[in-house]
Parts: sequence; structure tokens; C-alpha cells
Amino acid sequence: LDTSLTLTKEVIGSGSGAMQYKSPGSTYSALYTATEMSVNSDNTATNMILQLLGGNVALNAKFQQWGLTQTKINNPLPDLEGTNLTSPKDLAHLLARVSQGEILSMRSRDRLFRIMGATTNNRLLPQSLGQGAEIVHKTGDIGSIIGDAGIVDLPNGKRYVAAIFVERPYN
Repeated sequence: LDTSLTLTKEVIGSGSGAMQYKSPGSTYSALYTATEMSVNSDNTATNMILQLLGGNVALNAKFQQWGLTQTKINNPLPDLEGTNLTSPKDLAHLLARVSQGEILSMRSRDRLFRIMGATTNNRLLPQSLGQGAEIVHKTGDIGSIIGDAGIVDLPNGKRYVAAIFVERPYN
């Protein structure tokens, strides 16, 4: 988490996030970068984390290992052509496995949930929750599709996973 990542011209991605406006050569911790990736959907941060984790080939192999049959990274962000792929089913499957402690340690899972709980866009899944329900989630959009995936805890102690994509007119 303390690993220092250096912003390079190659990882700067337009669109979401403020890191694209920082000077190449700026350094950030892996934790800060991953937090920006999730909380603010920062494309530059995402590209930095993708690079840190070994790039497309390594991550696509890991996705297959986790049972994500429809998820594949083909290009850095922003991927406005939609060549990077996933599905609500894959995201729900991943979140369920994370929730059950199958992919991350419980300590890492709890840290991830704290980060996901700080997502700034609360206009999607959180809008449909009843009183007392809590959510940790991640939103995304590429112009023609918008989505949200998260884990919801209800006041009665039940937990469920929701993942929804909606096609829409461009923006």
C-alpha cells in the first residue's frame, strides 16, 4: 500500500478524475492511487494501478482464475470505444467472493469496503435503498452505458449484491 507510483505521460487518461492534471513525475502511494481509482473513478489512477498489477495480460489471467468469464481489459482508460469488457454477472460474482473473504483477506476486504463506501457518485444504486440500508459500491460509465455494482447491508442483517448496467443514448 505504501509502494510509490510515479505518474507518467503514458498512463494519463482523460475523462474522470483529477490526476490527469498533475505533472508527470508526481508520485503517489498505491493506496492513494487505488482510492482515487475507486472513489472518483479516476482514469489515470486506474491506468497506474493496471500497470502496477502487471498490465492487461496478467490481470486478464487473474480474472479468468476468479471465474470472471466476461471480463477483459484490452486498452487503457478511457476506453470510449468499449473494448474493455465486463458484465453485471461477473461484477456480482466478484463482489460476492470478496464479501465472503475468498479473494482478499478479511482485513483487506474491510479496507476495500471503506474505500468503496466513500464513492462520490451516489445517484445510482444508493438512490433505491430503503431507510437504514448501507452500500459500498463502484459506479462507471463510458457514454453509452452506465453502471453500478455494490454490496448492500440491510437493517435486518441481510446482505446482498447488486450489479446493474443500463444502455442509454450517448451521455
